[in-house]
Amino acid sequence: MDVDQGPGLTPKLVYMWAVVTEDGNSAYPQYNLDTGEETSWAKVAGLKPDYLMWTPIPREISHKVAGTATLPVPSVILELNPDDIPVWTRRGVYTRTTSYVCQDCGAVFVWDGNCDLECGLCGHEFHWSPDMELICPECKNPVKIVYRAAVCPKCGAKDLWYCDVCKEFKATQLHLANNECRCPDCEPIDKHGLIRHKKVKPQNMDLLETHYVLGVRGQFEIEMVPFDKSLVDDISWKLVFMGRPHLVIEYDDTYIEINGKPLTLAKGDIVTLGPEIRAPNEFVIKVQDGNIRVKGDDDGTD
Repeated sequence: MDVDQGPGLTPKLVYMWAVVTEDGNSAYPQYNLDTGEETSWAKVAGLKPDYLMWTPIPREISHKVAGTATLPVPSVILELNPDDIPVWTRRGVYTRTTSYVCQDCGAVFVWDGNCDLECGLCGHEFHWSPDMELICPECKNPVKIVYRAAVCPKCGAKDLWYCDVCKEFKATQLHLANNECRCPDCEPIDKHGLIRHKKVKPQNMDLLETHYVLGVRGQFEIEMVPFDKSLVDDISWKLVFMGRPHLVIEYDDTYIEINGKPLTLAKGDIVTLGPEIRAPNEFVIKVQDGNIRVKGDDDGTD
C-alpha cells in the first residue's frame, strides 16, 4: 500500500481502505474511528473479503492523522466473487507542467500556445492556435513560426522588446531562427539586437496525485483520481479503466449496457462514463446511494 512520491512532494490521502467480510457483518477500516490508530495490514492480509472499499477519510480522522484530508468523494465498493484475486493499491503519479506568472498583474496561468502571427509573404496578421494549420488565411501559403509570446489572459501583458538606438519599444520585431531578435527599423542599416523586457515569466508546477486502485486480477482494474469538489452526479471525479480515460471496445460485436440501454459496439469504439455501465466479461459499475459500486462480471449476468 505504499505510495511512490515525486521529489519534494507529499500527497494528502483522502481515501482509506476498508475490508468487509462475513456477508457484510464485519468491517476492518484502515483507521480506528475513535482513536485514529492505523490497523496493521497483517491483520487483514489473510482474510477472504466479500467487499473491498475505498471510503472517504472522516473529518474526525483527518484531524488526528498527519497527511490526510477530508473531501466530499464517494465511497467505491468492490464486490468480490469467491475465486477473485483483488488488485487493491495506491499509486503515485507525478507530473510537471509549466505555468506563467504575469509581472504586471500577478496572474498565474497555463498558456495554451495561442499567439499572433504575421504572414511573411503577404503581411497578413492573424491569431493562431496549435490546433490550426500553419496556413495564411489570406494568401493560403504556409507560415513559419519563429517566435511565440505568452500573453497574460487577465491584463494582456506580454514580453516587450526595446531598441536602445531608436529609444523605443518595438511593436514588431525581426526574430531569427537562431533565437536572435533584431530591430526591424535598424536592420537595413545596422543589424542591431533588441533588449527583452520580460513581462511573463515561466515557472514549473509539480503535482503528485494519489490514484486509488480497485480491480480483479486478469479481469479489470479501476483507477480513481479524486478532485477537491468531487460529487457522484458530477464529472469532478474520474475513473481510468485499465489505464485508459474511457472504456475502449477491444472486439467487434461487443455487447454492453449503459443505463439499461443495450448496445452492440465495434472494435475501437469509446464509451464515456455514465451512472451505470455494464460490460460483459469486464465489470458492472453503478452509482447507488451516493457510492460507486463495482462487481466483476465473468459470465455476462448480474
